Amino acid sequence: MKLLRKSGTGKIYALFIVGLLVILGISGWAFYVLSAPMVSVVMPVYNGAKNNYLHRSITSILNQSFKDFELIMVDDGSSDNSWEILKFYAAKDNRIKLLKNDRNHGISYSRNRGNDAARGKYIMLMDQDDNNHPKRMAKQVAYMEARPWVDIVATPSNPPLSGFWCFPVQDMLRFNLFVDNNLGHPNLMVKRSFLVKNKIRYSEEYKCSNDFDWLIQIRDHGGYFGCMYEVLFYYNGSNYSATGQCKIDGRKIFSRYSSYDRKTQKDEYICDVAKMAQRTPKYAKLFTPGFLGFIEEGYCTEGGK
Repeated sequence: MKLLRKSGTGKIYALFIVGLLVILGISGWAFYVLSAPMVSVVMPVYNGAKNNYLHRSITSILNQSFKDFELIMVDDGSSDNSWEILKFYAAKDNRIKLLKNDRNHGISYSRNRGNDAARGKYIMLMDQDDNNHPKRMAKQVAYMEARPWVDIVATPSNPPLSGFWCFPVQDMLRFNLFVDNNLGHPNLMVKRSFLVKNKIRYSEEYKCSNDFDWLIQIRDHGGYFGCMYEVLFYYNGSNYSATGQCKIDGRKIFSRYSSYDRKTQKDEYICDVAKMAQRTPKYAKLFTPGFLGFIEEGYCTEGGK
């Protein structure tokens, strides 16, 4: 009888411990979810101390009128005093999270690591040397909250990002991503859930065009693009990218769709892409009926552009 009582008591005690652990686990998970900020700002940093740009970029985030955010900065093995600068700001503001790579892995690795650590409903992209309007975050969040069907929103910059043109027509915007990246990158805000659901990550294959490839992935998964026309972002131009690699990376991306050289035979390239998209179900479904035929008619027939 005593053994039975001891055995029963042991089982009750074990169940109590298990139940307590479950409750604590659920409570911890609930706190983690409920305490998540609305926005996660992700900013890779590599040797950003020069010219005081890093100070300006961080300050332009911390001085946003919208306060419900976290700032995740990923130091990609900097050899200057960038890490000391990041620690200085983190000591002053508990919304800052710092990650440090064991060595220089590249911007794609760093952006992926920052996105993985993000908890916000939205991810706001940022480069180490750019600047923001104080209401950028508030206005982009308001835009997204008012349009739940939008997955990513772009805003123009001053000076303009090279080639920036946010078409108001979704078909044109999606098709143009076969031709060029006209949206920029550090001026964007995106739904984190869309990236997670579709497993969208920056490719480490590209040193320069990783942002372009990332936008193409969003398009190919049916992402809906939004456009704002108020300047909320200030572009410096000496960014993190290895710009000398752009032409090589661009050729790799465009070769997915056509063998034509998009610069020397642009009309032929667009014609070829329009035909390819019509006969490829994963691309054809991204456009309204008749749109690709309209593009083909304009670029493939005699008398077209």
